[in-house]
Amino acid sequence: MTDPAPQSYTTQDALDASSDWSHLTFTWEITQVKTSTSGGHARAITQTYWRKTGTDSNGNSASFGGATPLSAEGVSSDDFVDFTALPEATVIGWIKDQLGGSSHPNEVIQKGIDEQTNPVTEEETLPWSA
Repeated sequence: MTDPAPQSYTTQDALDASSDWSHLTFTWEITQVKTSTSGGHARAITQTYWRKTGTDSNGNSASFGGATPLSAEGVSSDDFVDFTALPEATVIGWIKDQLGGSSHPNEVIQKGIDEQTNPVTEEETLPWSA
C-alpha cells in the first residue's frame, strides 16, 4: 500500500497577511512525520517535515522546506488527537506555533522568486580585461 500524495493547504496567518508578505499566496504541505510515544501517548508526532510555497501574482513561485520537532509532553488525554484522526491543518498549526512568527521561510521564498524574475548573471569576461 502506498501513501497518498501530500495535500496542500493555502493559509494566510498574521505574518503572511502582513504588508511585507501580502503580495504572495502561501501554501503548506506536510511531506513526512515521525511518531513515537510522547507524554504517555502512543503514535504522537515527534518530528515533522514540511514545505511552504509562495506564489506571486505573476505565477512565480519558490519553496522553503523545513523540519520541526514536536512533543506531546504535558498534553492531556482530553486534548490529545489520535494519529489516525489528525488533520493536516492541525499539524500545520502546531508547526506555525513552533516557528513563533519567524519570517525566515518567507524571506527564503522571496529570494527564490527574486532570483527567477531578476536572474543574476555571472560575467566571465570583464570589459577592462585585454
